[in-house]
Amino acid sequence: GDHKEGSKGAPMELMSQFLVLVSADTLNEDSAREAIDIGEEILEYEPTNRVILEYRKTLLEYIERSRAEAKMGDSDEDTDTTSDDSRESDNNNDTSSITSSDSDAK
Repeated sequence: GDHKEGSKGAPMELMSQFLVLVSADTLNEDSAREAIDIGEEILEYEPTNRVILEYRKTLLEYIERSRAEAKMGDSDEDTDTTSDDSRESDNNNDTSSITSSDSDAK
């Protein structure tokens, strides 16, 4: 039969390729770019596909961010994490001193 499937939307394999890329834990700048390319193809079939449009925005932001981070270097982040750690270990000491053996004896 002459189904009108083709004209209705993008090929399923494009969609599934796209979704595999964006949902993978291994997302990086390269796969994000690849996903954007596939997204562009899908948008040729379905210019109003909300899912693709949303993801595309997110992916573009992701690439921007990873570029910015690469430029900045990690030095800032390191200083932040050290201060966080020391704060956390202080809290731990407090809690351990509160939990004394007396409360267990009761």
